[in-house]
Amino acid sequence: MASETRSLRGILIGVVAGAICGLLAVVNSVSNAALIFSGALAPAFPVGAGLALFSSCVLGLFLAIGSTYRGAVAIVALAPASILGLMADAVLSTPGMSSSEAAIPTVLATIMLTSLLAGAFFYLLGAFRLGGLPRYIPFPVIGGFLGGIGWLLVVGAIEVATDLRLNLARIGDLAAAESLRHLAPTLALGGFLLWMQRRFGHFLVMPGIVVGSIALFYGLAAWNGDAIDALREAGWLMGKFPDGALWPPQALATLAHADFAALAGQLPRVGTILIIMVLTLLLYATSLELTTGQEVDPDRELRVTGAANVVAALGGGMPGHLVITLSLLGHRMAPASRAMGVTTALICGFGALAGASLIALIPKFVIAGVLLASGAGLLVEWLWRGRSKLPPADYLIVLLIVLVVSLAGFLQGVAVGIVAGVVLFAVNYSRIDVVKHTLSGASFHSNVDRPERLARHLAESGDQIHILKLQGYLFFGTAHKLLSQIRTRLGNARLPPVRFVLLDFRQVHGVDSSAAASFLKLRRDADQRDFRIVLANLGADVGRQLQRGGFLLPNDVRVITFADFDHGLEWCEDQLLSEVEADAEDAQAAYGWQGPAFSDPAVAAALRSYFEPVSAAEGEFLMRQGDRSDDLLFIESGRVAVQLEIAGGRSVRLRAFGPGAVVGEIAMYLGIPRSASIIADRPTQAYRVSVRSLERMKQEHPELVAEFHQYIARLLAERLSDANKLLRSVLD
Repeated sequence: MASETRSLRGILIGVVAGAICGLLAVVNSVSNAALIFSGALAPAFPVGAGLALFSSCVLGLFLAIGSTYRGAVAIVALAPASILGLMADAVLSTPGMSSSEAAIPTVLATIMLTSLLAGAFFYLLGAFRLGGLPRYIPFPVIGGFLGGIGWLLVVGAIEVATDLRLNLARIGDLAAAESLRHLAPTLALGGFLLWMQRRFGHFLVMPGIVVGSIALFYGLAAWNGDAIDALREAGWLMGKFPDGALWPPQALATLAHADFAALAGQLPRVGTILIIMVLTLLLYATSLELTTGQEVDPDRELRVTGAANVVAALGGGMPGHLVITLSLLGHRMAPASRAMGVTTALICGFGALAGASLIALIPKFVIAGVLLASGAGLLVEWLWRGRSKLPPADYLIVLLIVLVVSLAGFLQGVAVGIVAGVVLFAVNYSRIDVVKHTLSGASFHSNVDRPERLARHLAESGDQIHILKLQGYLFFGTAHKLLSQIRTRLGNARLPPVRFVLLDFRQVHGVDSSAAASFLKLRRDADQRDFRIVLANLGADVGRQLQRGGFLLPNDVRVITFADFDHGLEWCEDQLLSEVEADAEDAQAAYGWQGPAFSDPAVAAALRSYFEPVSAAEGEFLMRQGDRSDDLLFIESGRVAVQLEIAGGRSVRLRAFGPGAVVGEIAMYLGIPRSASIIADRPTQAYRVSVRSLERMKQEHPELVAEFHQYIARLLAERLSDANKLLRSVLD
């Protein structure tokens, strides 16, 4: 019973909140219609008001029922209405459109087509789950678009108040007494409304000021003895409304007379409307999510909004979507309730079907004042507050877009915004260092375990290997930055000359054709300075792009590629070690299992009696991943690889060990299964030491066991030290 009472109470509160939102929705819908049907099209304003209210009703019902957010309110949108106003002006200026009567069918057809395309566009974006795609548009570009919309709303408000279509040639007409008489209350109301909303932010500010302004207007009119007809003749009201319903208007029957050639000329602006609407809707949805703490599914919002616009288009309606101001107004008044959105939509529907006489009484300056406050709010947000909120470069982009919109037009502003977005992306992405790590072959070695003498030689001469681990996307900006970094190292006279430039592409997502030009410059540097370019982990796409650019050529001795980084680094090291290759066999012979560990021949001979000789051909497994670990191996000659078996039958080389190395000791001492396989890279001779043989040695020669364990401890300490050095070289 208590839950039913709470549910009923929530519905009642939602209905009350919806009634307040409904009043504002009616005023906003009518205001948006006035943006289109003003000036020469003012006689058709009742038609526009009916279409706007019908659309707000359809949009409101769809979003109230289907939106992720239960308190969603939707009406016709400001941004497309402002651009549709520009399109209406363009239609009027088309040859043959000598009167508003001739232009009205074309304007109505343009509105219907825009709503239909917007609905289809929204729905497809949602159906293919592309709701997150517009979020990749740079924030200052979005701000510039919204600032441009703010400018159009301010201009539209002035045009609604004065019945003048503004351009540079007619700016002086605003100084006329008649224009000033209507403009003054518009500016006063718009400024006061904007200040009150920013000063207090209470949900009753806007409805209170709107209702109070209407009451004050009619109070002064009664005091002055002005009749309704006189106020209408004086231009204070929006004109005479027809008797009966505002929707469906009879003008819809004239759509067959539309000039479709003139309509086709407006298609670029229709595309602009679609982009602006998607951006605005997703911004509103994100803001609603952050403010209310309730998750909003952008793809679902797109699908529901798309379906609503298609249905509205069939009735001649205007495009629209979720409105954050009214949705948040309801959120402040009541818990999220679908009753609020439904009530708001029904009030708009009542206005379209039976509210003509009431809507006709709304003063023109109230409608213009609401538009002015909305537009000025966007300008204040992006042009005034944006100075401190945005970095200077981002703010200049916002300013540039608004300036182009105000001087040249919205399409031109959109074009500038797109170009600015591309430039901004290129500049910002170029600042990201495409080099994740810069390393030297002196401190960073391949996974090949080499004899001490050869390892010492690598430590002394390894600076001749310049290693760069790359990341991200390579295009003209990042590729040029990479080339500059490499050239800085090539010109460093304090370090040995570079013989190998090793580039690891494992974390590179792609390259463009301009990046190949930088690599061709690097190729010319290689000829001039006598070094080789070694590429590792080239993906198929990256490799093809570099090949198309002329960088990767068959049998090129200067550019060598490897499937993985470790083998590429091993090859570079082998080239450096080739100068001591003559000593390699002697080093290998002296560096058997007994050399570094047990220099005393007597101790070595005693140990040998406990070890089992093992031979393995190339490719033969000595230990398998997952097997029981009860032994370790001393490598006498040859080389073995520690290989990690991963899903899909693939394997990764973790380490390679040559003569004198010990493998398998960790798993044996811990008593855990083998974590990797040991496979012979070359024909290999080794000695196997088992747990059982160590137990026997412990009983027979405990001093040998102690020396053996001491050697293993020293070996593990050295490996830990090497790992720490490697980690520091990566982090520095």
